Amino acid sequence: MGDKQAAQQAFRKALDAYSAYPALKEQQISRYINLLNNYLMECSSLGNYEALDRGIDELSQMAKAPKLARLYRAQAFAFSHILQCERLWRERDFEALLPILPEIESGLKTYEGLIQAQYVLLLYNALFNTYFIMGAYDEAMTWMEHTLANKKLESFQGVQAIARIWN
Repeated sequence: MGDKQAAQQAFRKALDAYSAYPALKEQQISRYINLLNNYLMECSSLGNYEALDRGIDELSQMAKAPKLARLYRAQAFAFSHILQCERLWRERDFEALLPILPEIESGLKTYEGLIQAQYVLLLYNALFNTYFIMGAYDEAMTWMEHTLANKKLESFQGVQAIARIWN
């Protein structure tokens, strides 16, 4: 508990085990994607950007892999873009976020109904916040309205309250 370095090493060890057994990885692809996401979140919090970038690339490739089931491509899409946005936000590199926003918008349409609500919310917030900071207020409000209109997000009462204040 609380030892991010140990967590990162444990996740890396588990990922290496999947790499040693490709059939198992294929069989448990959802578990692998979640494990990779958890590992990358630890990499991000520890500033291990080299590993983070490699992992984001792997998730991005999975999101585009035609042989992968659509549900798993949606999962890889969401995680890769959330992690990418988080990294660029941390670095305050908002200009680098701009080319990613259309990809997120397109992916949200493509994978509508397949991405879990909490991840949809993170992607909506990435769109809203980036557009807002860049002064594109109409685009920002479009995504704020999506947050308010999405019935699946009503259980996130704190987010709904903040969205109403911004609105």
